[in-house]
Amino acid sequence: MGRHDKAGGSPVKTQRRKKLGRRNTAKVARRRKSSTADAADRIAVLTLERDEALEQQRATYEVLKVISSSPGELEPVFKAMLESALRICEAEFGMLMQYHSGDGSFDTRVMVGAPPALVDALLHQSFTPPPGNPLDRMLRTKKTVHVIDAAAETAKPLSAQLAGARSHISVPMLKENEVVGSISVYRTEVRPFTDKQIELVTNFAAQAVIAIENTRLLHELRESIQQQTATADVLKVISRSAFNLQTVLDTLVESATRLCEARDAIIFLPSGKVYRAEALHGYSTEYHKFIESNPITIDRGSVVGRTAIDKQLVHISDVLADPNYTRHDAQRMAGFRTALGVPLLREGNVVGVIFLTRTKVQPFTEKQIELIMTFADQAVIAIENARLFEEVQQKTRGLEEALVHQIGSANILKVIASSQTDIEPVLNVIVDNACAICNAIDAVVYLKDGNHLRADAHRGSIPIPADSKRLPINRRWVTGRAFVDKAPVNVRDLQGPEGDEFPDARQHVILMGHRAVLAVPLLHEGESVGVIVLRRTESQLFTDKQIALLQTFADQAVIAIENTRLFEEVQQRTRDLSESLERQTATSEVLKVISSSPGELEPVFNAMLENAVRICDAKFGNLLLIDGDSVRWAAGAGTPPRLVEHLRSASFRPTPGSHLDRVMRTRQVSHSDDDANEPVIGASARLGGARSTVCVPMLKDETLLGAIFIYRTEVRPFTDKQIDLVKNFAAQAVIAIENTRLLSELQDSLQQQTATADVLKAISRSAFDLETVLKALVEAAARLCEADQGTIARQQGNEFFRVATWGFSDEFTQLVPRHSDYDWLILSQFRMGRSSGATRIWMLRATPG
Repeated sequence: MGRHDKAGGSPVKTQRRKKLGRRNTAKVARRRKSSTADAADRIAVLTLERDEALEQQRATYEVLKVISSSPGELEPVFKAMLESALRICEAEFGMLMQYHSGDGSFDTRVMVGAPPALVDALLHQSFTPPPGNPLDRMLRTKKTVHVIDAAAETAKPLSAQLAGARSHISVPMLKENEVVGSISVYRTEVRPFTDKQIELVTNFAAQAVIAIENTRLLHELRESIQQQTATADVLKVISRSAFNLQTVLDTLVESATRLCEARDAIIFLPSGKVYRAEALHGYSTEYHKFIESNPITIDRGSVVGRTAIDKQLVHISDVLADPNYTRHDAQRMAGFRTALGVPLLREGNVVGVIFLTRTKVQPFTEKQIELIMTFADQAVIAIENARLFEEVQQKTRGLEEALVHQIGSANILKVIASSQTDIEPVLNVIVDNACAICNAIDAVVYLKDGNHLRADAHRGSIPIPADSKRLPINRRWVTGRAFVDKAPVNVRDLQGPEGDEFPDARQHVILMGHRAVLAVPLLHEGESVGVIVLRRTESQLFTDKQIALLQTFADQAVIAIENTRLFEEVQQRTRDLSESLERQTATSEVLKVISSSPGELEPVFNAMLENAVRICDAKFGNLLLIDGDSVRWAAGAGTPPRLVEHLRSASFRPTPGSHLDRVMRTRQVSHSDDDANEPVIGASARLGGARSTVCVPMLKDETLLGAIFIYRTEVRPFTDKQIDLVKNFAAQAVIAIENTRLLSELQDSLQQQTATADVLKAISRSAFDLETVLKALVEAAARLCEADQGTIARQQGNEFFRVATWGFSDEFTQLVPRHSDYDWLILSQFRMGRSSGATRIWMLRATPG
């Protein structure tokens, strides 16, 4: 045994304690090293996940940018998707295919990075995948197919045969759970794709479906606008060339050929027992001569004859496959295969046929057929106008015995030609010439107004009492009988026995003093639209020639009325098109602001309000945001300063009975013709002079997010179209709010992840430097919590000592330790009281919040 020293311990025990201390120190060092390694690994994982998330977001942004910059173009969008997918998924090549459910085939639209042999075999080619092929499995399951090694597949795909593909995935593009295409990416090595990579490609597939649908809708819109424009152009030609049938028919066949993607078109009109070509477009000169010398007979051997017999549309996909088609001489000369015949029907009778052809077997679409039927209706109008005009011309030529008759008709036609947009001058010249030529002292034109006849033009000395300017349609007075019977009524003497047939006219005759009356109806397509009336104060029948002349005038009045109606229709369609274009432009501008200002609501709201105020012809507008029962002003356009100051001063609750109160209760639009008559006069009326007002709710599902107000300072209610426009802007505002919320959440999440990574970096770099770590912690915490200052205090015994601060001035940090009794929340040291924990963190803001 060893000797004991005075301290009471042996040398051996002392030596053992020293060895044990060294071992414990080594264990602590190893633990610290292990902790540091774990932290570094976690930082690496978090950094990798952050980088992957940012890369995926960047790829999605690039694709969305291409979509927004290439409206209606799918190839750039598909290419951008594939390039991003290949880059992020570390794949060598890829392809995007569209699926055609009709024949079960795929069509390769875009390929990126593929070898030339595979491109030549698949690009823009249609093919049906064989059973067991990855595409076939994807099509049947409507789920992603992940092939680990294509070399192990029973049915080796072309991608493996021609491009050496090994690992690949095929992701379905689904619309309403139906396959519309697929995205496939390939590696030339055996390296399976990760779940995140598959999820990314799935996201791209969803975006591809959206792009396809957007492109389809845009094409339909363009096609609709193109068809409406063409229809408007044809109607313009009809209105400008109401009496020039050839010009109208030439325009029709040209428009029909172009819009329906036909090779050629002809309009046939009946001539005795055959149909002759009156207008042709696209055919050769030789065929023109052939069809002129070989008119179409009315039989079932030709498309035109069959259409004329059946009085309905005839559509033959391939005339060479039709056993009843016998006009092979015409087919060989023109070379057409698909043919379409549309009848021109007037009151159930065929007055012509539109004939369209294609040189390949390609049936016309339903929309194209619908458009041709519209053109057929317009052709009937043109033919009818020409017929009416020809009748007028023939009747006018029959009046050659009297120069005054010719002058009168010429004057009327001159006014019709120069006043196609205004019926009043035409009616005035008609009554003037009718009085002069027919030896009458008075003339009136009555036009149908509901169930009454209204005096629209009057010349002469016989007055029309106020209560006689609008009379019911019946046979109890001369004018009414002419309208009902659709035939002229000629009365010698209303004050004599003949007047007994017209009891309603007797009382007016005594009052106005006239005796002889001639009433001629204005007929359009066999229906009365008005009556022209001549009166005399002497008892004398009007002659047959005078009746014929007045019927001529009546026909001319009908032409003028019809021209005016057609012009008004064209004008209305033009206004509708202009209004639609303006609205689409406004919507495009708002969407442009939304895309260029992600996360910023104020520019979006301002753009919406400015466009809404401008298009709705309003004076000013406001957008309010609603949070529960609290309301705050968010944006305005043209709003008077006093009203802006009132609205933005603080959040408020709606006044009971106000527009906003009704919207919040009903979730419906509130529209007031005049705010001055409202039970509650709001601030917009008091401070902004608002009169007519519309308030549209901004709804997300059933949640009210806000409301858009549009005001006029005069009493002029808003139209349904204008209200619909504001509803559209309200829906866009809700989308913008939701997008901003999602973007803000994403940014907050990224900021928090970045801050956490920064702190972990500080820990890993300064594992033994506690002060550096604590400073990084307090700074990150203050920034994330939007604090102006922060500090960390550490417990020692019953007191806390400040160990790290952020945001305080150097003067303060030096001052605090020297004043332990400083009256402030954060002190250099202070008594604990009842508390627990070894450390405290405080964060302060310079302002409340």
